[in-house]
Amino acid sequence: MSNVAIESLRLHPDAEKVPRAGASDLHALRESLREVGQQDPIDVTTDGQILDGRTRWELLRELGATSIQVRVQEIPAEAQTNYIIERALTVGI
Repeated sequence: MSNVAIESLRLHPDAEKVPRAGASDLHALRESLREVGQQDPIDVTTDGQILDGRTRWELLRELGATSIQVRVQEIPAEAQTNYIIERALTVGI
């Protein structure tokens, strides 16, 4: 796990295949990030594409964060979409 500049990351092209969180979930997560900070790193590819943690990334940017905790996943390109979908189904937002 490491910290990187939040603006150095970008969404994976297939991130939109996963539905966005509902308004009440967004509000709860925003408040948690504001009060206690990021507790779980987001998963990114070796070239900085976000595989899991899109909502945390977006909310932290909105809250003015300049860095974010990431966990680099060395996943072949052909398996990345499945990883995105599986993470969304097993851990939620």
